[in-house]
Amino acid sequence: MIRINLLPYRAKLRQRQILFHVACFLVVIGAMVLLSLAANVFFSLQLSNRIEQQVAMDAELKVLNAKIGELAKLESAREEVQSKLKIVDELKVDQFRSLNLLVELAHITPKNVWVTSLADGQTEISIKARAGTSESISAFMRALNSSIYFQEDTIHLGAVTRKIQDGIPVRAFDLKASFAKLKDKKEGKK
Repeated sequence: MIRINLLPYRAKLRQRQILFHVACFLVVIGAMVLLSLAANVFFSLQLSNRIEQQVAMDAELKVLNAKIGELAKLESAREEVQSKLKIVDELKVDQFRSLNLLVELAHITPKNVWVTSLADGQTEISIKARAGTSESISAFMRALNSSIYFQEDTIHLGAVTRKIQDGIPVRAFDLKASFAKLKDKKEGKK
């Protein structure tokens, strides 16, 4: 038998295997480097997108804060206008107070009561009148008390004197009554 020396062949085979393993290792290392570079680029792009979104959101936030400031100014202007409208409404109520008061007195004055003088003050009214009977004075006071123009239980009767006018006995009297806030009185009647 012939003996064949296989040592050089085995050495070449081993070198090929080492080269193959080194090549596989280098390919794996290269793939890992490429993957890490791709991941770095991907995350860098995402980060730049997030930064752009943050900048856009900050700009939008500034715009919205400016609008909120404008809305706050509008709200304060609206409150100011409402307070002025409230004052105008109160002035409208008081605008025809004397006329409305005379109409009210004409409606509530009983038949045998005659108003002789009327003094319209800022907060109260003074009435001088004559009546045929004490019951007429009482009815007139009750009518004033139930009127929307006067505060309840603020009608004060002054001196009542008996006089004779045109041959008829009458009672001269004077009253003082405080004005009511019309809104409060109207709400109470409802």
